[in-house]
Amino acid sequence: MEYGGALRIDHALGMFRLFWIPRGMNAKEGAYVSYPSEDLLRIIALESVRNRTVIIAEDLGTIGENVREALRRFRMFSYRLFYFERNYPDPSFVLPGQYPDAALCSVTTHDLPTLYGYWSGRDLHVRRGLGVYDDDDEWRQVVSERERDKCLILSALKSTGFLPGDWPADAAMVPRMTPELCSAIYRYLASTPCKLLLVNLCDVIGAMDQQNLPGTNEGYPSWKRKMPVSLEEMMADSRISQLAAVLRETIAGSG
Repeated sequence: MEYGGALRIDHALGMFRLFWIPRGMNAKEGAYVSYPSEDLLRIIALESVRNRTVIIAEDLGTIGENVREALRRFRMFSYRLFYFERNYPDPSFVLPGQYPDAALCSVTTHDLPTLYGYWSGRDLHVRRGLGVYDDDDEWRQVVSERERDKCLILSALKSTGFLPGDWPADAAMVPRMTPELCSAIYRYLASTPCKLLLVNLCDVIGAMDQQNLPGTNEGYPSWKRKMPVSLEEMMADSRISQLAAVLRETIAGSG
């Protein structure tokens, strides 16, 4: 914490429990082992005060409300991703006002598709090429769900006014991600009560491939990808300054 104003704790659930598999045994013989979460949280809270550092606890996945309640009690920021914030079991997207204030929000992470890759289905096609979807029925299902989710995104953006009313409601009519659509999604997040908004540079410059592809150990260059443009090109890219301007305007307007 000494060198930064914020620290993100990856997989915060690991402070509460971990799944252990004894050496020489298989996964079915493993078990969850509880961790001294209260002690760990107290130490982190103390050090964050001493170092004036914001703590962001990645509370994604199958995480119980008891865990999130403990993190809230110690005033650690939640980690909310646009892709996952749904009205489950309904797949529709949560409206901006329903996001928590003590949170960092973002569209995606290094483990998930960029906006441009998501919209084109690039991640799905890469996984299929690696044999992840070797069943035709499963493949058709994931493609159908992605098209459904894209339509739900357009619906959420139109209903909140971040896309004009004459925008198509059918994602099939919007075959590619555009700077306007990307900006609308980030404006959507900027209007939430969340204290922090994380902008993925890959989204702004239109990169298609994500940094890491979980579930694979070969066939994909995880953690080896370089930005498709140089630093000089980034500095001259008007999309970056334009998005920064609209986000400042959106945040100021939302109070």
